[in-house]
Amino acid sequence: MEYDDIFQDIARELDAFDEVRERLMVLGRRGIRSCSEAIKKLHRHEEGVDRLIDDARSALKEMLAIAMQHPKLRVDSYFDGIFQEFVEANLLGSIFTGGNLPGPAELDPPVPAVQYLTGLCDTIGELRRAVLDCTREERLGDAVRYFGIMEKLHDHVNALDYPNAVIPDVRHKSDGNRKLINATRSELTMAMHIHKLNDNLSKLGKA
Repeated sequence: MEYDDIFQDIARELDAFDEVRERLMVLGRRGIRSCSEAIKKLHRHEEGVDRLIDDARSALKEMLAIAMQHPKLRVDSYFDGIFQEFVEANLLGSIFTGGNLPGPAELDPPVPAVQYLTGLCDTIGELRRAVLDCTREERLGDAVRYFGIMEKLHDHVNALDYPNAVIPDVRHKSDGNRKLINATRSELTMAMHIHKLNDNLSKLGKA
């Protein structure tokens, strides 16, 4: 085979990969942006969350369709970010509405186990924000509920006895979440003590 023919073949393959990569990156950014905005709206109790999650779902499904059309190209890494954000937005929405937590296979589209776990770990961080927001608004019942979910999710993730090669980044995120949970516990306990003290002082003032 001539040198020119060899490198023309190489160039064609690389051009195909570059085109697919660019399409995936554009769709991935769109999906991540929609999920991020949905999470903000969830915290602010604003409308439009479902529309944003649907847009992310559409982008993700289009990405998956593209990947299926090019099975020889290694494009898995381009899905990590949008999978994680998609999981985070869906889980947080379920928690805030009091619904059952969807598993990886129950999401539409389904999400691989590792990306589900990393998204779940990030959800724990979002729940800390929810606890602090509820504490400031003196909705201590909600704060306690969200903190209980934080602990339960962390305990389940922490119980997974797999090396980093099997669940990359999960252990690192779990270690960070342990610190968040300890800090949140202290802040919530202090807020509850202050609330109880103020309540007792109020009762004494009325006596």
